[in-house]
Amino acid sequence: PTGDRSLLSSPLTLAAAADVEQSSRANTMTGGKMAAATAAKWAEGYPWKEKLAKYKGELSKGVWGYWELGAWKPLGISGRQRARLRKEVLLAGEDWAYDPPRGEMRTKRKGHKVDRIAAEK
Repeated sequence: PTGDRSLLSSPLTLAAAADVEQSSRANTMTGGKMAAATAAKWAEGYPWKEKLAKYKGELSKGVWGYWELGAWKPLGISGRQRARLRKEVLLAGEDWAYDPPRGEMRTKRKGHKVDRIAAEK
């Protein structure tokens, strides 16, 4: 244990520790500048118009993917990215024309008529 203490108090080890501290501070400042640049870029919001223009062809092919020559092809945009793009477009008040048409709601009730009559009693 005494040998460890002598290593920590040596001038060479203290100088090395100071160098490590300076380099970590420099990395933090660089990261801070990068974060500030990213924040400034996104300050006006998610660039949904550029993304919509970029993925217009992919979005018109379907929600999850499409069949091409007998093989299933997934979209070039992930479901999460598609959902975020849809959300931003709708929040901006624009129309989202890439969802499939919704079917009619079911009018026929499920279950047996006898069970419904018994539940009402």
